[in-house]
Amino acid sequence: MLLIKKLLEHVKQRGDCPALQVFQHERWTWFTWQELWQQVSTLANGLQNLGVCDGNRVGIYAENCWQWIIADLACHYLRAVSVPLSTQLSSQQLQSQMLHAGLSLLIVDNLERLGAVPVTIDVLTMFDEPRITDDNAHCTVLGSWDEIIGLVKINAKEELPTECDSDRIATIIYTSGTTGAPKGVMLSTDSLAFDAEQTLHRYGFDQADHQYCFLPLFHAFARTCDLYTWIVGGHRLTLASDRKNTISDLSHVQPTHINGVPLYFQRLREAAGLMDKTNSSVWGGRLNQVNSGGAALDDATFHFYQKRGITMLEGYGLTETSPVATLNSRTMQRIGSVGKPLPETDVRISKVGEIQITGPHVFTGYFRDAVLTSESFEDGWFKTGDLGRIDDDGFLFVTGRLDEMIVTTSGENIWPELLEMELQEHATIEQVMVYGHGFDYLVALIHPNWQQFINRLDLSGDPAVWVDSPNVEQWFYRVVEQQLHDFAPHEQIRKVALVQSPWTTENDMLTPKGTLRRSQVAAKFDSILQAMYERND
Repeated sequence: MLLIKKLLEHVKQRGDCPALQVFQHERWTWFTWQELWQQVSTLANGLQNLGVCDGNRVGIYAENCWQWIIADLACHYLRAVSVPLSTQLSSQQLQSQMLHAGLSLLIVDNLERLGAVPVTIDVLTMFDEPRITDDNAHCTVLGSWDEIIGLVKINAKEELPTECDSDRIATIIYTSGTTGAPKGVMLSTDSLAFDAEQTLHRYGFDQADHQYCFLPLFHAFARTCDLYTWIVGGHRLTLASDRKNTISDLSHVQPTHINGVPLYFQRLREAAGLMDKTNSSVWGGRLNQVNSGGAALDDATFHFYQKRGITMLEGYGLTETSPVATLNSRTMQRIGSVGKPLPETDVRISKVGEIQITGPHVFTGYFRDAVLTSESFEDGWFKTGDLGRIDDDGFLFVTGRLDEMIVTTSGENIWPELLEMELQEHATIEQVMVYGHGFDYLVALIHPNWQQFINRLDLSGDPAVWVDSPNVEQWFYRVVEQQLHDFAPHEQIRKVALVQSPWTTENDMLTPKGTLRRSQVAAKFDSILQAMYERND
């Protein structure tokens, strides 16, 4: 309800101003704040007619679109619990999360997306009239979006319904991270609003700013840092026309700010490098600030943007912290750090080096799992599972994952992310995974940047041939030796193997945030990894 209150403030103060830009019907279109409110209140009334009420759990299963935003805000209006579902889930994962959540209604952009998921549920489709097939015959389709709101006869009123406790559960977000089964993270209205307000303050936005959003709204990063900071701040927001156009959109959109993961900013940097005279046209010429999260940011990418007058802010958090816990700002920044804690937020490092957090934005608990909730806290502090350190000035540095720490047979503790970040500083190394838990030395899988490799050696040919070439492998090994020259002996890589194809979310090698799913990568390349330990030196 606090976010709805903010929305109404913008409606009353500047209702005719452009608020949200989307690409539909082959052209870019702006919604004003008044038009957004009309959509939110009308859908809320339509959902109420379908029986949605306080505390009901409503699933949203769709790609980013303006309807996604309206559905989420309508749930806030009705004090229902929105349950965003990732469109990247397998059928089995989707079925598991839908059953666990106990949804009253599912709002979906495409009925065929449900496939043959055998869950009986009431469904509302966002777009054209639904089509029943044998695969989705188990669904009870209540109608399309237009049909439901067409039945609403009440005009939108610029007033709030009866207030209720702001600590109510507003959303359940399922997260599995790099390992483990999905967990339903319960976040309150207070937590979300607090995190959005404090994040916005660190960003330093005003209403003249313009955000470009391509991160999936079903994850906490975009939900808070794009959607809710926009609702709180009242600036302008543009949704990507398509996930494939996240760079080509920028010349038209001309945003002042972009949130993204390091991989995106690396690709944007590469696109800028292809320009003959100026690279500012790649991002529209007005970009002045970008915020990176979800994974560790390399120094080269940081300096690239800083040298071009674009402030690069790195932050840290988890879904359980709504998600932002620490964040740099324009006036308070340290390279390599994820910033200082937000106001009213405390961060400490435990005896084993784990980052632990308390604050108003920390989650209420895991849905239907009191045991896991209890295990996730220590004396009221949320145990993140991440390793880190805090310097004398209060800046937090994340050094790895507690459950991903490599322990060699000699008892040395090694955090692979530190090595991987250093290796990826070299232009020819696109992706890398360091491996060696339970062994007496480290090895690495490398997916090269083949174009950079070609340019450096002036070669021609097919990467499919190079990937199996001992000479090429040896060349990359020398690169690894060079990059890790200043690291300790036990942190050196003894052997490397090249991988032709990249690791992506589509092949389940990366999380949606862009971090490695180490167990999946290790399983896929198990024979190669084992061979590096079996071969004689």
